[in-house]
Amino acid sequence: MYLLESFISSLLPSDAAASAVRDYFEWQIQHHAADFIPSADDDVNLRTYLFYLHTKGTDRAALEEQVAALERFYHWAQTNGVITHNPFDEYNFAPLFLTSVQIDPRPQTLPSDLNEREVERLRALSQIAEQLNRSVDIQSALDSTLRTLLKVMNLQTGWVSMLTESHLRLFSAGDSPPHGFVLATACSLPPGLESDDRRLLRQPPACRCQKLLVEGRLTRAVNIVECTRLQDSMRAAGNNQGLRFHASVPLISKGKPLGLINAATTEWQFLTHADLHFLSEVSAQLVVALERAHFYEVAEARRIRLENELQVAREVQAGLMPREMPDIPGFGLAGAWRPAREVAGDFYDIFPLDEGRWGMVIGDVADKGTAAALYMAMVHSLILSGALRHRSPAAVLMEVNHTILRQVSSMIFVTVFLAVIDPKTQTLQYANAGHNPPIVRRASGTIESLTRTGSAVGVFDELQLSETTITLGPGDAVVLYTDGVTEAWHPHLPNEDYGINRLTAAIAAAPRKAGELLAQVEADLNAFTEGAPQQDDVTFLVLNKD
Repeated sequence: MYLLESFISSLLPSDAAASAVRDYFEWQIQHHAADFIPSADDDVNLRTYLFYLHTKGTDRAALEEQVAALERFYHWAQTNGVITHNPFDEYNFAPLFLTSVQIDPRPQTLPSDLNEREVERLRALSQIAEQLNRSVDIQSALDSTLRTLLKVMNLQTGWVSMLTESHLRLFSAGDSPPHGFVLATACSLPPGLESDDRRLLRQPPACRCQKLLVEGRLTRAVNIVECTRLQDSMRAAGNNQGLRFHASVPLISKGKPLGLINAATTEWQFLTHADLHFLSEVSAQLVVALERAHFYEVAEARRIRLENELQVAREVQAGLMPREMPDIPGFGLAGAWRPAREVAGDFYDIFPLDEGRWGMVIGDVADKGTAAALYMAMVHSLILSGALRHRSPAAVLMEVNHTILRQVSSMIFVTVFLAVIDPKTQTLQYANAGHNPPIVRRASGTIESLTRTGSAVGVFDELQLSETTITLGPGDAVVLYTDGVTEAWHPHLPNEDYGINRLTAAIAAAPRKAGELLAQVEADLNAFTEGAPQQDDVTFLVLNKD
């Protein structure tokens, strides 16, 4: 109260300005701060205080004295260096209260009974909350809140400005205007503001309320902000439908500004403390919804980016598989690769070697997702590289085992069946490192299994792996597969899987040619699973001797 006493001491004892300014200080302390210090930006508080006096029934003469006393006080504060400039030099407060035209307080659209009014506000908050809970994007949250707010408060028009550089990054700063605000939404604008693509609301520089928000001086809902944009419209002979002032409601998240809501009506309206409290509650709800929408959009953007990355990864993986089967004299080939997820741990390939021989491989990484996909790509590459240096399938897989144990620390392993086809001798030389035993169907109908010749790759430092050679005669077929085939589930029998017996039976009954054999086995598998989602990757590689 030091400033007040200093001002009063500069007056004559009989000067009525002392009592008028003391009342103003007491009102400021009661409504805003424990120790009021005048500011050059007190025009909002001055209008609110004068309306407060008006609605209490203060007569014209007393209002004239009050305005004169406050103008003297702010002039004294400027002269003594308390404020840099006087709000009375920038704004003319007298015509707003001292005209002969009666200024009515804000008409009540809510019930007059205090309890009923509170119930109506709670209903309105509930309605806004329900709308915000349905809003999954920022724009719909802003649009629905502004429409409901204007309807509930019986206000004619409103608009929302959002910062482009807020910590939530709600609006792209790519085409941000120099003053850093974008017009996010508006409702029922007067022609003067609606014209020319709402230019007067969009253009720089920042208006008064925007400056207060950025400077951290607009932290709560305030009444009677003189609008520089409406003044610009009036100077441009725009039709503002009587609008000159608005209430401003800041949108603040974690102490940082996001934007603000401005709402106005055609007539002067004094928003009560309860009205401003209601606006603040709406603002708080909207901020929560904006935060939620922001995090949803961030999560959605990440999901889309991840999906795109996984799609690229899947395309890269698919590129590792044969685009088409090679023409090997005397043999037919067919393959299928069906990942359970976006990327897979299964792989197969058929690749040329020296002296007319061909490499044939199928593998299954004991994991899922991106880790399995990366591991699969590495193992696939090492096998192709090793097969060019070693004639023995076992030697290739032992070298791969040594390399991955030296380079990879994860406890991931891979089962691999690697074979070399020699069309000249009509033989299949293979090593089976822990993989599901391929099924050989002889032309006579006899079924054989190419059993494991060692453990999986990536488990033991010293992989003990042997190899075996079989001869293929006319009409013989070899079916390589992964465990996603035999472990496929029946949708209505949780403990029932496709199993080796069904697979063997399907192979035994299938046609001779590789493509037709594969198609019939896949059809049998699909009939068993009834189209249920895959739980694991499904991969086949079929070789038949003409």
